[in-house]
Amino acid sequence: MPVAPLWGFFTYIRDRSPVPLSIDQYFYLLQAIHRMDLSYLQTKKDLLRFTKLFWLPDLRFEKQYDSVFASFMDWDSILKHKESPAEVASEVFEHKAFVDKEHLEKQFRPIDEPKQKEQISIKKPESKPLVDFQLLVKETQSTTGVDEPSIGAMIPHDFVLSDLAIVPFDRRHFVQRLRRKVETTEQILSDILDLPLIVNRFAETGFIDDIIYETQDTQKSKVVLLADRFGSMVAHEFLEHHFDQSLRQIPYCDYQHYFFYNWPKEITEGIHYELQPARKGAEVFYTSKHHWDRNTWFLILSDAGAHSGVVNRERMKHTMKFWKYLQSISSHVFWINPVPIEYMEDCTASRLQMSIPMVHPDQHSLNTMIFERKPLPV
Repeated sequence: MPVAPLWGFFTYIRDRSPVPLSIDQYFYLLQAIHRMDLSYLQTKKDLLRFTKLFWLPDLRFEKQYDSVFASFMDWDSILKHKESPAEVASEVFEHKAFVDKEHLEKQFRPIDEPKQKEQISIKKPESKPLVDFQLLVKETQSTTGVDEPSIGAMIPHDFVLSDLAIVPFDRRHFVQRLRRKVETTEQILSDILDLPLIVNRFAETGFIDDIIYETQDTQKSKVVLLADRFGSMVAHEFLEHHFDQSLRQIPYCDYQHYFFYNWPKEITEGIHYELQPARKGAEVFYTSKHHWDRNTWFLILSDAGAHSGVVNRERMKHTMKFWKYLQSISSHVFWINPVPIEYMEDCTASRLQMSIPMVHPDQHSLNTMIFERKPLPV
C-alpha cells in the first residue's frame, strides 16, 4: 500500500503545532495541492505560506508555527521526487490488485505517449528507503524539454489511512497511567486455609467452630464509558472504539460501556436514566439498578453539540441534570470532547464548558485530566 502523501510531514507539524490540527485539515491541504498550479509551490517559503492557509487558524501563533516549520529538516525528500510516473503506477498497482489496470494506465501515462493500451510493468522498483511524505514539485521542463505530468498523476490517490494512524493518544500509555488512579485495594478471602489461626482457635476452645481462610489484597476498579452516538458523533466513532479497547485492558476492572443520543433518557426526572448497552444483545440498563460508588470513574465522550453552531437550551438543561446526577455518585466524572474548545463558536458546547470542564482526547490533555486536575466536589 503506498504511503499516504505528506503524512509524515503533517504529523511532524501537528505534534509540535501551537494550535490543534485535525485529520480534516490534512485532507483539505492534500486536495488543494492536487488541484492547484504547482508553479506557485517551488520553495520552502511557498510551502510555508500555503500550509498556513489550512494549518494556522489563529495568527497569534504565527511565530511559533514558523519556528516549527523551520525545524523540519528533510527538505530533499519533500521538494524532489525521483521516481518516474510509471514506477509510481507500478507500485500502486502491485499493492492494490483490485484497482483497474486500464485506469492506472490512463492515470499515469506521460503526456507525450500515444493513447493506445500498453502493458504496465509490475516489476518492483529497486529497493530504496520509503519516502514517508511525497510532495512533488513540478519542474517547468524536463531534460527532454517536455513538461512532467501534474501532481494529480504523480501522487497516488489509492491509499488507505487506518484509524490507528490518527488516534490522538497512545492506548498503552493511557491505560498504564489511568490504572494507577482508578484502582483501589480491597481484602478478599482466598481459597487457602488459614491453618495457624484455626489451630489457635482449637487450642483456645477445644473444638473447631469455623473454617477460616486467608485474606489477600486485590486491586479492583470501576470505570464507566458513556458515549454520545449518531449525528455529528458518527465522525468520532473510531475514538469511542479506541477508548473501549483501551479500558478493557485494565486488569480486574468492572468496566461498563453504554451509549446515548444527545443526552440520556430520563426515567424518573433527574433521578434515574435509561442507557443503551454498547455490547450487542445486552439489555437496556436502568441506573436505578446500578452498583456504582464513590470510587467509580465516569468518562463521558461527547461533542456536546459543538458541531451544531447553535445553542440548544433543551440539551443544556438535560446535560446539566445528568452531569449533576453522576456527580452525586462520584467525584470522578470527566467529560471528553473530541472538538477542541478553540474551534467552538457560540454553541451549546461552548456554553456548557463554562460549567462542565471538558478535555480534548490528546495525550497531554488526558494526562492532565488523570493526574493534575482535582476531582470536582460532590
